[in-house]
Amino acid sequence: MSLAVEKIIADLVNTEQVLRNSLLVDLSSLGSEELKLLQQAWANIELKRRRQIIYRLVELAEDNCELDFDSIFRNCLKDRDADIRSKAVEGLWESEDASLINLFINLLEQDSSVDVQVAAAAALGKFAMLAELNKLRSCYTARICQALLIV
Repeated sequence: MSLAVEKIIADLVNTEQVLRNSLLVDLSSLGSEELKLLQQAWANIELKRRRQIIYRLVELAEDNCELDFDSIFRNCLKDRDADIRSKAVEGLWESEDASLINLFINLLEQDSSVDVQVAAAAALGKFAMLAELNKLRSCYTARICQALLIV
């Protein structure tokens, strides 16, 4: 699959290439090697194009729950652009993976963008609800509540 992913990445980098949903769908459930290739190329993609990609991935994931772009969204939490970080948090909205809690808390407490902080707080709100419903280990509850109350 890495050859296919390399072709997809080349098309993503090429701003003259139309950004097709059929191309983006192939980024679902990337393996670790494919994800590494995408990570390496991500910084070489123009900002406007990166924003288009992340926005479209979020839309596709919302429209089709079988698509899994979580690994891409996680990587985009570290993007230098606040719009991309904020949209990446939004893209992770469906995930109940507790490993996201500390990432969201860090964004809430340390990100320079208010929009990213708001998105992180909203995402943590979902985990607070899961904790309230006893669907999350109790060790996370105090940390989530503390982070949300400080804001």
